[in-house]
Amino acid sequence: FFAFAQGVFFTDKYGLAIMGNYVIIFSIIGIYWIWEIIIKQNDFTLPKIPFWKYWVVPFAIFSFWSPVELEFKPIYLLTSDYGTTFCFTVPVILAILSLYHPKVNIAVLRVTSFVGLFVGILNMVYIFLDGILWLVILHIPLFIISLYCLILSYQKITP
Repeated sequence: FFAFAQGVFFTDKYGLAIMGNYVIIFSIIGIYWIWEIIIKQNDFTLPKIPFWKYWVVPFAIFSFWSPVELEFKPIYLLTSDYGTTFCFTVPVILAILSLYHPKVNIAVLRVTSFVGLFVGILNMVYIFLDGILWLVILHIPLFIISLYCLILSYQKITP
Protein backbone atom coordinates (compact mmCIF):
# COMPACT_ATOMS: atom_id res chain seq x y z
CA PHE A 1 0.00 0.00 0.00
CA PHE A 2 2.70 2.50 1.03
CA ALA A 3 4.66 1.75 -2.14
CA PHE A 4 1.97 3.28 -4.29
CA ALA A 5 0.23 5.61 -1.83
CA GLN A 6 3.43 7.54 -1.16
CA GLY A 7 5.37 6.76 -4.32
CA VAL A 8 2.88 7.77 -7.01
CA PHE A 9 1.25 11.18 -7.28
CA PHE A 10 0.03 13.81 -9.72
CA THR A 11 1.47 17.28 -10.23
CA ASP A 12 0.12 20.21 -12.22
CA LYS A 13 3.40 20.66 -14.04
CA TYR A 14 4.38 17.05 -14.82
CA GLY A 15 1.18 15.05 -14.43
CA LEU A 16 1.75 11.51 -13.19
CA ALA A 17 4.96 11.29 -11.16
CA ILE A 18 6.44 8.11 -9.75
CA MET A 19 9.13 8.12 -7.08
CA GLY A 20 10.79 4.90 -8.14
CA ASN A 21 12.96 4.58 -5.05
CA TYR A 22 9.95 4.69 -2.71
CA VAL A 23 8.00 2.21 -4.81
CA ILE A 24 10.96 -0.19 -4.81
CA ILE A 25 11.96 0.01 -1.14
CA PHE A 26 8.39 -0.04 0.19
CA SER A 27 7.61 -3.00 -2.10
CA ILE A 28 10.61 -4.86 -0.68
CA ILE A 29 9.30 -4.31 2.84
CA GLY A 30 5.88 -5.52 1.69
CA ILE A 31 7.41 -8.71 0.30
CA TYR A 32 9.16 -9.38 3.61
CA TRP A 33 5.90 -8.88 5.53
CA ILE A 34 4.03 -11.18 3.14
CA TRP A 35 6.79 -13.73 3.76
CA GLU A 36 6.22 -13.28 7.51
CA ILE A 37 2.49 -13.90 7.06
CA ILE A 38 3.33 -17.18 5.33
CA ILE A 39 6.00 -18.50 7.73
CA LYS A 40 4.55 -16.95 10.93
CA GLN A 41 7.82 -16.47 12.79
CA ASN A 42 6.64 -13.57 14.97
CA ASP A 43 5.42 -14.80 18.34
CA PHE A 44 3.14 -12.30 20.05
CA THR A 45 2.25 -14.39 23.08
CA LEU A 46 2.51 -12.11 26.05
CA PRO A 47 5.94 -12.58 27.61
CA LYS A 48 7.24 -10.85 30.69
CA ILE A 49 8.66 -7.76 29.02
CA PRO A 50 11.52 -6.07 30.89
CA PHE A 51 10.52 -2.59 32.05
CA TRP A 52 13.45 -0.89 30.28
CA LYS A 53 12.08 -1.97 26.87
CA TYR A 54 9.07 0.32 27.28
CA TRP A 55 11.10 3.45 26.50
CA VAL A 56 9.87 3.18 22.87
CA VAL A 57 6.20 3.53 23.86
CA PRO A 58 6.13 7.37 24.20
CA PHE A 59 7.75 7.68 20.76
CA ALA A 60 5.22 5.22 19.30
CA ILE A 61 2.31 7.15 20.86
CA PHE A 62 3.66 10.43 19.48
CA SER A 63 3.99 8.83 16.06
CA PHE A 64 0.46 7.42 16.25
CA TRP A 65 -0.86 10.80 17.38
CA SER A 66 1.16 12.66 14.72
CA PRO A 67 -0.23 16.12 15.42
CA VAL A 68 -0.08 18.13 12.21
CA GLU A 69 0.62 21.32 14.10
CA LEU A 70 2.13 22.05 17.48
CA GLU A 71 -1.26 21.33 19.05
CA PHE A 72 -1.77 18.07 20.92
CA LYS A 73 -5.52 17.82 20.50
CA PRO A 74 -7.03 14.46 21.53
CA ILE A 75 -9.04 14.43 18.28
CA TYR A 76 -5.76 13.88 16.41
CA LEU A 77 -5.67 10.38 17.92
CA LEU A 78 -8.64 9.62 15.66
CA THR A 79 -7.90 11.87 12.68
CA SER A 80 -4.13 11.69 12.27
CA ASP A 81 -2.26 10.47 9.20
CA TYR A 82 -1.25 7.32 11.07
CA GLY A 83 -1.88 4.28 8.93
CA THR A 84 -1.68 6.20 5.68
CA THR A 85 1.97 7.20 5.85
CA PHE A 86 5.07 5.08 6.22
CA CYS A 87 6.71 7.59 8.53
CA PHE A 88 4.00 7.41 11.19
CA THR A 89 3.09 3.73 10.92
CA VAL A 90 6.53 2.11 10.99
CA PRO A 91 7.60 3.48 14.42
CA VAL A 92 4.50 1.92 16.00
CA ILE A 93 5.08 -1.44 14.29
CA LEU A 94 8.79 -1.44 15.17
CA ALA A 95 8.04 -0.46 18.77
CA ILE A 96 5.76 -3.48 19.09
CA LEU A 97 8.36 -5.76 17.50
CA SER A 98 11.05 -4.39 19.82
CA LEU A 99 8.94 -5.26 22.86
CA TYR A 100 8.62 -8.87 21.70
CA HIS A 101 12.23 -9.19 20.54
CA PRO A 102 13.85 -11.77 20.21
CA LYS A 103 10.67 -13.74 19.42
CA VAL A 104 10.18 -11.90 16.12
CA ASN A 105 11.21 -12.41 12.53
CA ILE A 106 14.69 -10.85 12.60
CA ALA A 107 14.86 -10.42 8.82
CA VAL A 108 11.59 -8.48 8.79
CA LEU A 109 12.72 -6.42 11.78
CA ARG A 110 16.06 -5.67 10.13
CA VAL A 111 14.72 -4.71 6.69
CA THR A 112 11.88 -2.59 8.08
CA SER A 113 14.29 -0.88 10.49
CA PHE A 114 16.86 -0.22 7.78
CA VAL A 115 14.34 1.40 5.45
CA GLY A 116 12.82 3.32 8.37
CA LEU A 117 16.26 4.63 9.30
CA PHE A 118 16.96 5.55 5.66
CA VAL A 119 13.68 7.48 5.34
CA GLY A 120 14.20 9.00 8.80
CA ILE A 121 17.64 10.30 7.83
CA LEU A 122 16.25 11.74 4.59
CA ASN A 123 13.59 13.60 6.57
CA MET A 124 16.09 14.84 9.17
CA VAL A 125 17.92 16.68 6.37
CA TYR A 126 14.89 18.97 6.06
CA ILE A 127 15.93 20.66 9.31
CA PHE A 128 17.97 23.02 7.16
CA LEU A 129 14.87 24.31 5.34
CA ASP A 130 12.83 27.18 6.75
CA GLY A 131 9.39 26.40 8.15
CA ILE A 132 9.88 22.63 8.17
CA LEU A 133 11.03 22.14 11.78
CA TRP A 134 7.74 20.57 12.91
CA LEU A 135 7.94 18.07 10.06
CA VAL A 136 11.42 17.10 11.24
CA ILE A 137 10.18 16.72 14.84
CA LEU A 138 7.38 14.42 13.62
CA HIS A 139 10.02 12.16 12.05
CA ILE A 140 12.15 11.80 15.18
CA PRO A 141 10.25 8.65 16.33
CA LEU A 142 10.89 7.05 12.93
CA PHE A 143 14.60 7.80 13.14
CA ILE A 144 15.11 6.81 16.79
CA ILE A 145 13.00 3.65 16.85
CA SER A 146 14.36 2.48 13.49
CA LEU A 147 17.95 2.97 14.65
CA TYR A 148 17.23 1.12 17.90
CA CYS A 149 15.52 -1.79 16.12
CA LEU A 150 18.28 -2.06 13.54
CA ILE A 151 20.84 -2.35 16.34
CA LEU A 152 18.53 -4.79 18.14
CA SER A 153 18.28 -6.94 15.01
CA TYR A 154 22.04 -7.51 15.07
CA GLN A 155 22.15 -8.33 18.76
CA LYS A 156 23.24 -11.88 19.52
CA ILE A 157 20.41 -13.93 20.92
CA THR A 158 21.44 -16.27 23.71
CA PRO A 159 19.05 -19.07 24.62
